[in-house]
Amino acid sequence: DHGFRWFFIASLAVFGAPNSLILVRGYLVFEMTGSYAALGGLGLAGVTPGILAALYGGVIAARWPKFRVVRVGQSLMAGFAFGVGTLLYFDRLEFWHLLVSTFAQGGIFGLLAPSWQSIIPEIVGPQRLMNAAALNMGGMNVVRLVMPAACGVALGVTEIENVYFAISAMFCLAVLALSRAHTTTERTRNRYIANAADKQPQVPPRGQSPIASMLEGWRYVSAHPVIWMLLVSNLVFTF
Repeated sequence: DHGFRWFFIASLAVFGAPNSLILVRGYLVFEMTGSYAALGGLGLAGVTPGILAALYGGVIAARWPKFRVVRVGQSLMAGFAFGVGTLLYFDRLEFWHLLVSTFAQGGIFGLLAPSWQSIIPEIVGPQRLMNAAALNMGGMNVVRLVMPAACGVALGVTEIENVYFAISAMFCLAVLALSRAHTTTERTRNRYIANAADKQPQVPPRGQSPIASMLEGWRYVSAHPVIWMLLVSNLVFTF
């Protein structure tokens, strides 16, 4: 499927770039401050907003076009990475700049993650969903290993601002590839959708507030022990 092919390319960039940022930011902040507390604080700034933003990200995924949400989010991520690289190039970067960009990127990624995860069924349909999800997860795990290692090599042979510019380019690649995936998916959608009801996204009832939507999601989770245990396990592993 051409749409999924472009989505898979975007997926490699989407998960390769943030994992590269984790390595490069950690290296940079320790070079700047020599402080283990600053290093830990930067990590906290990266994950805390993502946990909180992901709750509202589910509401966004239900109310807004998913492809557009992800493209806007990745564009903002690229802008922040390019901004840090520019500050480094002109030797103007301070720790608080890095802290703000890390906090913002963590929140953006949390907001777009639910939209990203729910795009796959729209591209391949229910019949090939499991194969597509497995292939996508395999690619994500590969880039989580390869890209930080590649950035580590790059840090040894070039200036760190160049690595930031390369990461920004990866985010831009994700935006372009996802645009192609969206276009191709729109052209071939009818091949993979079984009935007309599946063509319309499931949206919250008219007038329902975002808070009510989030509470509805929590009630659903609490009523399904399997989903609840999956969420708890994932939280423990991530922590």
